[in-house]
Amino acid sequence: MLPVIDALQTAILPVFAALALGYGLGWRGVLDRGDATAINKFVILCALPALLFGLVARAPLDQFNAAVMLTYLASEVLVYGLGFALCYWVFRRPVLEALLLGMAACFANHVFFVYPIAQAVIGPEAALPVAAVMAMDAVVLYGATILLLDVVSAGRGSAVKIARQIGTNPLILSLAAGVLVNLSGIGLHDGVGQYVDFVGAATAPAALFALGVMLSAVPLRRLEGATATTIGLKIIVHPIVFSGLAGLAGGTAALWTESVLLVAAGPCGAMPFVLALRYGIDPTLLMKAILLSTTATVGTLALLA
Repeated sequence: MLPVIDALQTAILPVFAALALGYGLGWRGVLDRGDATAINKFVILCALPALLFGLVARAPLDQFNAAVMLTYLASEVLVYGLGFALCYWVFRRPVLEALLLGMAACFANHVFFVYPIAQAVIGPEAALPVAAVMAMDAVVLYGATILLLDVVSAGRGSAVKIARQIGTNPLILSLAAGVLVNLSGIGLHDGVGQYVDFVGAATAPAALFALGVMLSAVPLRRLEGATATTIGLKIIVHPIVFSGLAGLAGGTAALWTESVLLVAAGPCGAMPFVLALRYGIDPTLLMKAILLSTTATVGTLALLA
């Protein structure tokens, strides 16, 4: 249990340190919502495209366990759909916000939270399964959400307008470029690789810092139904759904299943918040879900491990 506790502390420290610094500067009035939005623009236009491109371009597709990956994707689709349905029809949230709450219900904080815990619990061999989920989520879950947001936000505009909005989205373009580089087999030039590593590494800390600034203006004592539902779906329902589907599939590699289960049980990632600011969606419920799910998984992941 001690390695698990150590890993949890290692995973929690950078997340809460970035949040706390942003929160403190926002609370003191040094930074405000406009500053957080500007930081988020850097994430959307520079850091996140670099991260997504490098992640997808380098993904070792031939080493992925297709059965486990498809099972996990199916669990994400089910939880995503359930989260959207509950937030939209039960809690009456706007459609764009409900989409992002559905995404938050199945999109984990892979890099800074789950990854070190998986390595402590399972070992270094857990790195590949977690990285595989990161790559799949970047292309499928993240890409599909952006497409949905673009189509819905374009309203009843013409197909040309929708295509232009999608075709000029830097996140879609970076994902497409990463897929092309990966499938072509040409690999990344060393200089390009160092650039995407250098700039892409700013994605999570910058997004979490901006999240902290925004949280400083949000009352945290009230827990809305949509927020509580999103948290419950992410840290309780999602791992149960994945475990059930994996059991039905049968014959899947134990190492991959155990590693990916930790991802399913991880806290909400910050990327739905990043998209909320880009598309002008109220991020309040998403911010609370990210913060509270991160806090809650300190206990749930320790029990699971």
